[in-house]
Amino acid sequence: NWRAPGGKLLFLSKPGRRFGYSGEGFVYLQKVVEQLVGQPLDQYLRKTLFTPLNMTSASLVWKDAFNDNFALGYPAAGNGQGLRYQWKQPNAASSLVCTPSDYARFMAAFLVPPTSGEHMLRQPAVAQMLKPQIEATKDVSWGLGVGLEHTPAGDAFWHWGSNFSRYQCFIVGFPAQGIGVVVLTNSGAGMKVCAEIVPAAIGG
Repeated sequence: NWRAPGGKLLFLSKPGRRFGYSGEGFVYLQKVVEQLVGQPLDQYLRKTLFTPLNMTSASLVWKDAFNDNFALGYPAAGNGQGLRYQWKQPNAASSLVCTPSDYARFMAAFLVPPTSGEHMLRQPAVAQMLKPQIEATKDVSWGLGVGLEHTPAGDAFWHWGSNFSRYQCFIVGFPAQGIGVVVLTNSGAGMKVCAEIVPAAIGG
């Protein structure tokens, strides 16, 4: 996921052979994108994603406006002082700050039918993101940035994150049914809440 500071970058298998999540790998991908578009990732995403989707609070770098509207992160035990992490440089793997409503607008671009008149991401890009790139298990594959799963309720895409053992989040969407849920928590034990909210919200 991340190599130790000063450690050597190790390749565990040849590209395309097996799935393994790497936050550091997303940073390398970020550098490729920045080289191709000729600007920092946060500026590029603001122009091409955040503004068109009306994600008004979303940013990959810290803003002063966040000082009065930011959930402090707490460890799983619930004790200790709440902390915040103020990113000065964009980090594709972990520095996104946004509201649940912002992220839901992003998810809706995968769920709303193109004929509805709602703003959509470019359909070829969405199709490629939701296309299995490599199999992880019999029912789970990995797309571009999201997990893909065959479930009794239908095909789903999902992702989860855990930053600094103080923030845990989960998203899942069912494109065919047009439903999904976003859960953002400020706790290292947040997955326990997600496990209760998801079935209550979408029934499975």
